Amino acid sequence: MLLPLRFEIERLDRLSNVVNVLERTSRETKTQLQQGECRHPTQKIRKGKRSKGPYIDYTVDLPGRSLNEFCLWGYRFRNAAKILTPPELAERHYKAALNVVQSYGG
Repeated sequence: MLLPLRFEIERLDRLSNVVNVLERTSRETKTQLQQGECRHPTQKIRKGKRSKGPYIDYTVDLPGRSLNEFCLWGYRFRNAAKILTPPELAERHYKAALNVVQSYGG
């Protein structure tokens, strides 16, 4: 059973004050990621290539209490981004994407 996001965030915050978040995205979101430098001084951007084309790995250390805000920001780029860590956040985004598909009868 999946806990509501609020409880999951509180649980992660108790486990550790800082959560490392890794999001892999297409270069479409590059501008938005770079604008985040003003808000997230711990962010790291690494560019790479794979068979599907170029990508950007965006890593940032956030306090657990900030994961909700990151989720909301990440939903804007759901079609171009994939949360890789922490696993609980990746699972949350996966299930949210499934819910969108199901709402359209998929």
